[in-house]
Formats: sequence, structure tokens, C-alpha cells
Amino acid sequence: MEAHLTMWLGLLIRWAHFIFGIAWIGASFYFNWLENHLQRQQRPDGIAGDLWAMHGGGFYYLKKYAVAPKQLPPALHWFKWEAYWTWLSGMALLIIVFYLNAQTYMLKPGGTGITPVIAVSIGVGSLLASWVFYDLLCRSAEGDHVAVEIKRRGEMDGVEQLTRYLDRMSNDSRLHPLRGIFAAQLIAPQAKVLAEARGIKCVEVDYDDLRGTPSNELRLF
Repeated sequence: MEAHLTMWLGLLIRWAHFIFGIAWIGASFYFNWLENHLQRQQRPDGIAGDLWAMHGGGFYYLKKYAVAPKQLPPALHWFKWEAYWTWLSGMALLIIVFYLNAQTYMLKPGGTGITPVIAVSIGVGSLLASWVFYDLLCRSAEGDHVAVEIKRRGEMDGVEQLTRYLDRMSNDSRLHPLRGIFAAQLIAPQAKVLAEARGIKCVEVDYDDLRGTPSNELRLF
């Protein structure tokens, strides 16, 4: 009976994890598309861009603020739960499928010299060690923390967004000292001036070169 319950619970969480993952990735793709198709010409003060769209026979008008509205609306839809539930369901799936069945899925048939408890401890320890390693990667060689904002096209609204992140992160004394890096394939001159005025370093990167995509440009080397 217990085995059947575990099997059905694992199946339900698998589907939940799959659906939450689709929602998370879909929202990410949508907002990336939205960011790349905003109309940025002749925009009023405080507006980073706007966009007209149509879906299902209805017309939509979207507007992105450069920083934030002076007053937040009472109903603010925050696209964060897709990512949260993907992570939570993934951890639940890890526990139910692997940790509760460590003898089957984590140990080699015929014996490995370790017990299921040790195998689970190694798994949990690896996750914790990875978190520490990732945290160290967020620090520079000087020991300070670095917040990086990556855009395909660097505009002033990207600098404003990184500035907001830095302001909020600076409230945590554990992240001091803290500095920002604004990276993009092409950064607008006015965005560079604004970033440098706020102590943010600008870095232009070639995404094709990072991906290893061959360039069509003729080069000597």
C-alpha cells in the first residue's frame, strides 16, 4: 500500500513540476519577447517603452516604466510564483523519488559499502556545497559582492533596474561591499554616462563569441 501511495504521489508531483516549469519558461520567453519589441521612440518621461498587441480577438496596450510608478496599484501581478513552485515541486520530487528510495535509485546493485542514509547525506551535502560555491562566484577577487545585469541591448532603463537591485541589496549588511556591472551586447552612450555616474561598470560582450558561433567577419587571426 505504501509503495502504491509513493508511486502515485511521485506521478502527481512529476506532472506538477512539468506544468510549473512550462509556466515559468513561458513567462520568461514572453517577457524577453516583450522587452525586445517595446517601442522606445518618442516616449514620455518615466516610460521606458510601450507596445500594442492583439491576442484572442482582444487588443492590449502595455507600458513599461523606466523605474517604477509613483504609486503602486492595489492589484499588482508579480510573475514569481511560477519559478517558486517549479523549485518547490522539484525539491519534493527529489525527496520522494530519490531520497525515500535511496536503496533503489542511489545505490549500486550488489552493494557499494555505504548505507542509504549516507547516500542521502552526500546528496544533501552536495546541494549545500553547490550553494556555497555559487555564493563565492558572486564575489570578486577583492572579496566584494557583484550584482550583474545582463541585457542584449543596454538602455537607460537597464541601468535604472540594476540601480534598484543595488539599493535593495545594500540593505543587507552581509553583502557589503557591493558593486554593479552592466553587461550587454551594445550599450547606448547615454546609458554608459548614467551607469558611470552611479559607479556601475559597463561591459560590452559578444554573445556569438561566448556561444562559440563562427563569425562571418573576415579576420586575420
